[in-house]
Amino acid sequence: MTPKANRVPLKPFNYTATQSKQRNQMVLYRHFGIGNVLLYVGISNTGAAIRYKKHIYESDFFDQVILTTYERGFTSVSELIDAETRAIHNERPLYNKNKQSI
Repeated sequence: MTPKANRVPLKPFNYTATQSKQRNQMVLYRHFGIGNVLLYVGISNTGAAIRYKKHIYESDFFDQVILTTYERGFTSVSELIDAETRAIHNERPLYNKNKQSI
């Protein structure tokens, strides 16, 4: 049996830290091309880096991207989705196929 002094105490699960991390991963991003032309608006609730990599391999427009901006601070997925829908509707990015007519 391990002596008590060498045992590492288990830390309780911190819900606040987990929720905060999830909120920090929720991001609305915009890809811009030459002349600040808005190419694409998207969201990720799993981290922007993962979504960014998918666009590199799966999008028709990624070779045109010269700038990507990130907007954080969303408190829920529904708030994030609403922000994306409004951005697509109001800003009319060239390559968003869904939500253009909303």
